[in-house]
Amino acid sequence: MLRYIALFFLVWLTPAFAIDLTGYIRDKESGLPVSQAEITIANQSTITNSQGIFVLSNVKPGEWKLNVNHVAYKTLAHTIVVNDGINPSINLFITPLIYTHEEIVVKDTKEGNKIILPEAGPVKNLKHYLQELNSVQIIEGQQQTGVSIRGCRTNEVLIVVDGVPLAKENDGSYDLKILTAQDIRSIEVMTSGIPAKYSTQATGGLIKIETWNRNINFVEAVLGVGSFKSYQLSPRGAITLPMNLNFQGSMKFAKSDGDFTYKTHDSTATRDNNNQENLNLSLKLKQKIGNQSWSVVSYLTNFHEGMAGDLDHPTPEAYRKGYSLGLKGNYRGILPYSIVLLSNAYYANAKRHYYSPRPYVYVPVDSDHLTNSLRLNISLNREIKPFSLEIGNEYYVESYELVNNLNNDLNIDPKYRRIFSLWFETPIRHSPLKGFTADLTPAIRWEVINSGRTNNYFSLESGVAYHNAGILGGVEAGYSEAFRLPTFQDLYWLRDAFAEGNPDLAPEISYKRHLRIYAGFELNWFELSAGTDFFSRTVDSVIVWNRGFDGLYRPVNFSREETSGREDQVKIELLDLISFSWSNTLLTPLHRSEDPILDSLWLPFKPGYLQQGYIEINKWNASIKMRNRTIGKKFILPANTKWTEPYSIWDLYGKYSHSLGLWEFTITSTIENIFGEEYEVLAGYPMPGRNFELNLGLRYGYND
Repeated sequence: MLRYIALFFLVWLTPAFAIDLTGYIRDKESGLPVSQAEITIANQSTITNSQGIFVLSNVKPGEWKLNVNHVAYKTLAHTIVVNDGINPSINLFITPLIYTHEEIVVKDTKEGNKIILPEAGPVKNLKHYLQELNSVQIIEGQQQTGVSIRGCRTNEVLIVVDGVPLAKENDGSYDLKILTAQDIRSIEVMTSGIPAKYSTQATGGLIKIETWNRNINFVEAVLGVGSFKSYQLSPRGAITLPMNLNFQGSMKFAKSDGDFTYKTHDSTATRDNNNQENLNLSLKLKQKIGNQSWSVVSYLTNFHEGMAGDLDHPTPEAYRKGYSLGLKGNYRGILPYSIVLLSNAYYANAKRHYYSPRPYVYVPVDSDHLTNSLRLNISLNREIKPFSLEIGNEYYVESYELVNNLNNDLNIDPKYRRIFSLWFETPIRHSPLKGFTADLTPAIRWEVINSGRTNNYFSLESGVAYHNAGILGGVEAGYSEAFRLPTFQDLYWLRDAFAEGNPDLAPEISYKRHLRIYAGFELNWFELSAGTDFFSRTVDSVIVWNRGFDGLYRPVNFSREETSGREDQVKIELLDLISFSWSNTLLTPLHRSEDPILDSLWLPFKPGYLQQGYIEINKWNASIKMRNRTIGKKFILPANTKWTEPYSIWDLYGKYSHSLGLWEFTITSTIENIFGEEYEVLAGYPMPGRNFELNLGLRYGYND
């Protein structure tokens, strides 16, 4: 009898020595709950509910290995310790495969050319961040701000925001005014290994911009003042709504008279009519439920600015004004068999009005340029180790129209260009030994332009890397083909007294090759990395404006450009306290032509070298950075008879932030050209001397 009584009490008391384990599984990127995740401990398993919550009953005290599995997420293994009489609550974050798919082709940020922006507080102008990236040069002049990579033309650079290429203007350039740094999470420059979905359009290089994709609740306001009577106001905020919806909005208003003095041969003069006034509005609504996410973004940019002209042709009454409207939507989801579906749709509409009276220019201008573009693409991705397969297609249509307000007979009716693309890319990654990784990424893309002949373009990127015990190193090599379409201005330039377009132009075809070697060393308190990239680029059927026998300038396909060079990079980080970065790009850009006078001459607008470097100190929520930009001599005429002189510019940045609960105060300051260097990026367009910017930001908010 006593034996049965003891057995009864033993069974009855067993729950006292076991507990119920409760946990919460969330998405690492968005912070949202993850449903239908399988939780396993020993022989027990359960599934998270719609709120991401799970319960495991009668878990005995001890150390256990908890595994989290979900078809759309990376498997997570987590060790927990269960103590007698204590019911712990476990909060775990798992990484979505949908956001990490491209890791196979994107290099480690310590080795790549990438910067991460802060989420909170005032940020520098987008132009300042671009200038911090290796190989990048900002081209300012002719009332535009362009981006050049390794000396390429500004219309050879592709800019992509959250996977969607920005709409281009009628001259093939981008209007950087529609981009602000307010919502940007990262900026990366790619000169090789460019994904097939962008490769044929990025003949000079790719700038890949990603925005924040978290559910956050905050309000923030930034007030900035600076040189040339400039100021800006930038409020923004976000709020989480029912049904896992998140709404974000931002605005930026900036104004400046932009006028500055510069030295002449015997005195000083004032650069007049540089005034600017810009307004940016952006609204975003997004939702993530389980394996699916979508977002819709709309933006409006309105601007009015003076056009000063060059020194020989000042235009004190000229101006440029216009707007840009855009609507972008994307969808991401997981299909059966772990297939990742990515889909984007983008529509943009823009109007640019130019006004410039005589006698300050050759021909008076009063015209409106209207552009529209629609882009639809979809891709399917499936990872089957060691392969990561991607197939996708895109339909893109753009139009251009010109209204001449001085002579309606010179109007250009709407012109359309339609492009259908199909691409296939198969990154392959294999780890034969501990620490070693071998990569091979072949890709092919087909393009059909205006229902004409199909064009095929091929690329191959490969590499071997070693990363173990704090030592890293590797070698990469690649070959790629791409094309650049003529701009609408090339094709349909308004006929006037000195120029007209050429509708029979063919695309430029480029061929790129590179070999990169890098190495580094990592400790808990010290990191060192260095690399050298040898590269070459050939462009056939180069589009050049040439003067004919009738005296008119027209664009024509002729000659070849050959650019070769080397880029060296060094980066050092010490105790998370001091960072040092230096890069030097050497270029040999030559013109190949049947004309013996031009053959083997230096290509215009391409410097012989670009050098960039900075040193940054971070301590006590404050940072200070000194940066240098050095640009070599650039010829501005094909005959090499005129050039801009080399220059070296030093900039200084500072930042301090202080948090108190959910409040955060931030102050940033910028002093550009601290030594007052007189220089020109384009001949006839002097640049400002020393100038400054000061921003104050106040933020209240939290992550959801």
